[in-house]
Amino acid sequence: MNRLFKSALAILLFQLVFSAIYAQDNKTFLQQAVQGLNKRSATLPVEKVYLQTDKPLYAAGDTIWFKAYTTIGVLHRLSAKSGVLHIQLVKNNKVAQYLKLQLDNGLCSGAIILPDSLEEGNYQLRAYTNWMHNFGSDYFFQKDIPIGNAILSDVNAKANYSYKRNYQSRQLNANIHYSNISGNSYAGTHVVYNITRNNKTVFNGSGTTDEKGDLKISYQSEDSSSFGKGIIHTVLQIDKKKIIKDISIRPSLQPFSLQFFPEGGYMVNDVSSTIAFKAIGPDGLGRQVTGVITDNENHVVAQFSSTHLGMGLFKFTPQSGKRYIAIVNNASGDKVNASLPGAKPNGYVMAVDNTDTSRVVVMLTGNQPADTAGTLNLIGQANGVVCYATGIKINGSQPIIIKIPKSRFPNGITQFTLFSATGEPISERMAFIRHTEDLLNLQLTADKSSYQPNEKAVISLTANDKLGKPVAASLSATVINDTDIHTAEDAEASILSALLLTSDIKGYVEQPGYYFNRINAQTEADLDVLMLTQGYRVLGWKELAAGDINPVYPVEKAMRISGTLKTPAGKPVARGKVRLLTTVGAPVMLDTVADQNGRFAFSELEYSDSTRVILQATTRNDGSNVVIEVNDPDSRVFIGMPGEQDVAIEDTIPQAYLQKSKKLYDQNVKYRLNKDSKLLKEVTVNEVKPERRTANLNGPGHASQVIDGETLITCPNLEVCLIGKLNGIVVDVNGTPHSPRNKLSFIDNDVVAVMIDGVFVLDPSGLSPVQRAPSSPFKDIDPTTVASVEVLMDPADLAIYGTRAKKGLIIINTRRGDEHTGSTVQAANLLSYMPKGYAISRKFYEPVYTVPENVQKSDLRTTVCWKSNLFTDEKGNVSFNYFNAGTGNYRILVEGIDNDGNLGRQVYRYEIKQAL
Repeated sequence: MNRLFKSALAILLFQLVFSAIYAQDNKTFLQQAVQGLNKRSATLPVEKVYLQTDKPLYAAGDTIWFKAYTTIGVLHRLSAKSGVLHIQLVKNNKVAQYLKLQLDNGLCSGAIILPDSLEEGNYQLRAYTNWMHNFGSDYFFQKDIPIGNAILSDVNAKANYSYKRNYQSRQLNANIHYSNISGNSYAGTHVVYNITRNNKTVFNGSGTTDEKGDLKISYQSEDSSSFGKGIIHTVLQIDKKKIIKDISIRPSLQPFSLQFFPEGGYMVNDVSSTIAFKAIGPDGLGRQVTGVITDNENHVVAQFSSTHLGMGLFKFTPQSGKRYIAIVNNASGDKVNASLPGAKPNGYVMAVDNTDTSRVVVMLTGNQPADTAGTLNLIGQANGVVCYATGIKINGSQPIIIKIPKSRFPNGITQFTLFSATGEPISERMAFIRHTEDLLNLQLTADKSSYQPNEKAVISLTANDKLGKPVAASLSATVINDTDIHTAEDAEASILSALLLTSDIKGYVEQPGYYFNRINAQTEADLDVLMLTQGYRVLGWKELAAGDINPVYPVEKAMRISGTLKTPAGKPVARGKVRLLTTVGAPVMLDTVADQNGRFAFSELEYSDSTRVILQATTRNDGSNVVIEVNDPDSRVFIGMPGEQDVAIEDTIPQAYLQKSKKLYDQNVKYRLNKDSKLLKEVTVNEVKPERRTANLNGPGHASQVIDGETLITCPNLEVCLIGKLNGIVVDVNGTPHSPRNKLSFIDNDVVAVMIDGVFVLDPSGLSPVQRAPSSPFKDIDPTTVASVEVLMDPADLAIYGTRAKKGLIIINTRRGDEHTGSTVQAANLLSYMPKGYAISRKFYEPVYTVPENVQKSDLRTTVCWKSNLFTDEKGNVSFNYFNAGTGNYRILVEGIDNDGNLGRQVYRYEIKQAL
């Protein structure tokens, strides 16, 4: 960030702002406005979050690796305010996965494992802190994540839509093409379908695909409420199996829509104005258009053409007593007529010229009578921090030009607002202030100019500031084989676009990367048009003038467990005593006293997922007639995120990528590497039953015995719990399980294997004929963390494990963070439950090709390296290494931030070819 701006901010800009204020007659409004904004920015500094992910799209069975950067304030420095970050993976407003992560000075990293059975479609990855609720869910980070699934079936479905609007009815036409991951069409396939909107079925039908694999659906209705965002739920009959494919729809009832945005907010008669416009197609994305403006006498007064993603602008001078119509054509030949907003009879038009690299020019042009005199007020603010404020003397219709050095503004969006003498907002305009010299200068160097498949690569990184001096920076790096993904960098969100652009404006921004990947006159002009067509997220001026601003949602420094003590009749138990105990890891015991209303809280807690918490309560006189009610702040689900309802994101995964993901899954099954596999052999629609998560390679339902974890919660330890409960298995005095020929003696080769979450903890094949297991495989396992115990004794089920489990196998499946047990009441004043804890950290797997068995397997990885915690040394240097996979085009992406909030991003590409 530039030094002049930092210095001004450090002294709250008083010298900068009030020197201008006191030079004017109407001090009161400017003083109040500046003080109100500065008070708000001090009381409610804005936190922002950005997640760098290892790649832009995924398949079931993948892992989403991410690094979180949480910043605060207009300088985008790493935030030490919040200590907990919430991560959600959401589809159709339903949370599919939810993590909590502990922030360390604004930073954290994590992973989301995508199960093999995950439903395909377009998901949203969200991130937020509790403090961010004070500004609304618009401020949450959101990234669209397409996820495919070639494991459940190889059916791919892609739809095209057309829409018609008749006098009394509306019609949706859909053409759905079905093919497999190899690109072969499913011709002559019977399909049953229904269309749902807001979980309500609005249309049913069936049909058969034609010779091209296409199914045509036509839906007509006079009820307009049955149109809009929805789902086409289709069921295919393939090889006696029923395959479900859901396709999202967001129909519009016209070929495209057009909106006009006069610069500053309105037009004034007889004053030249810049008019921005945006053309949007049925999918919510921009459409290329051309058109003309005609008056009510059919005279053409202006022409226009979009320059980028359906956006553009034109100059226009409205005349008193005339109305204006835009006649617009898109590339498909569709035509739309749209009315321009009306012009005011008099006033000032505010325009901003942001083309100069050193200053921004604000121009006021009006048509006021010559004898009109008075004062206007101009404030420029970024995220609630006042960067510029001045009173302006007006004299009739004389133009006013104000030149302001850009050094007074931070990197990102500044909002200029023009006020009347009495403080009424008249005109607003956003401008993107770019200080490219304040970005981190990241340099990537590879140890070789070219690599062979599976060869080791060493990458060196250097981070410098604008003066070339080394800086301490926190960085994250991902390396992917991009051949099958084809990353679209213009459409890709980045640390720059997220923290400097999209976090501060309303609505969906199409191709945010475009405005940062190539900075030239055209991209700068297109970015300025974007500023004219989007809304700013800061609170309105009336809200700021309403009085003191108090945060509703507190800062979340750590975990918090809270609730209320009540009598069985529902009355609060005042001053009741509460004790908290945990049973995993180092035991924790805490005490507190409820307030007069029975409310209690334990703050500053740290516990991981699968931690069982026991709460015990009494009255102030140690009576036990108390009921404990626990608050569940994690139950909130936030819907209607920006862009989710109005934009149809392309959710088709490249076929080559799906093919590779299926091959990788099959290979992992072959080599028994799928710890978390849960392969569904087929999907039926007659009856859907929840399946138990299991590490059993045979899949659910292939066990001789299953013991539910809920029956083990009250056991002192797992070994005691299992004695006598395992059918056909006897546990000896050392805690070793056997499958003996008789219960009175054990022989050398009757030891039963034990696995925990797919990993062998007792492998009989590694024991000599006279050797016993060194210790019990059960003794260190907390029973409250166990989801289920499976016993495999059938030779057909044991065959996949080979000689390691020839006498039987015990599989212990532990609970995950999203598998909360229901609250279990042991007594009236005792509550045992499992709150959401911090997600357990995971290590990114990297093969080492000096190990022979790794070379034998085909390396089908897409993400070949993920480094979330790279920190430069005193010389600004850091390095990392990894082994490449197979041939292809590789992409290294590095992003990060330094201690001053300066952001950096760098992409490096190289190709691996097979050796001749």
